Amino acid sequence: MEASLVGAEDRVTRIGLVASRRVGNAIRRNRAKRLLRELFRQNKAAFPQGFDLIFVAHAELPAKSIAELQAGLPAVLGELGRRARALARGADRSQAGR
Repeated sequence: MEASLVGAEDRVTRIGLVASRRVGNAIRRNRAKRLLRELFRQNKAAFPQGFDLIFVAHAELPAKSIAELQAGLPAVLGELGRRARALARGADRSQAGR
């Protein structure tokens, strides 16, 4: 998989949601996806710009509230920021080698 960060700041951040049958029946899977969508919608500015993010729902997610998810968000955002910086450094190195 190749990551292109040229003009990444101009691109919109998009999300993909995955909720397998392990999460539960259709009602639980849909609730998990709704929670993840709402979490992203409320905190869109905090996510790195220009990336396509994939969220994978775990079995315990439908039982959580949005407040519980908000409490865990700083750790997730920290990891996303770290990975985004690593991708940017890799892209800068590949651009410099041309």
